[in-house]
Amino acid sequence: MKYDIENTCTDNAVMESPAAYKSGRDAISCRIVEHIGVLRTNANGWSREFNVVSWNDGKPRFDIRDWSEDHTKMSKGITISGNELKRIFDWISARGTGINEESEAAEESEVKEKAEN
Repeated sequence: MKYDIENTCTDNAVMESPAAYKSGRDAISCRIVEHIGVLRTNANGWSREFNVVSWNDGKPRFDIRDWSEDHTKMSKGITISGNELKRIFDWISARGTGINEESEAAEESEVKEKAEN
């Protein structure tokens, strides 16, 4: 079966993974059950999104990954359960969000610089 680029993983739609197609494995499907928000958009238009996604018609889970503008392509990402998300939230709440702010500022500057070129 050929990968159909017209199938997108947008709200309640299904997409077959190009990687699954190329490797000969069964198709991997995903359905964005809920779009929670965009964490950032880079210079080439891809957005790092926080969504609730159902993979292969399974139980919906929280998902963070980069998506092309039309949701026909995706990067590797992380999918976690509600319990795992709660645990991470608890750790951040106890620790605070302070990290090396200089490296964050440099990263943001780099993204802006690429967008201008």
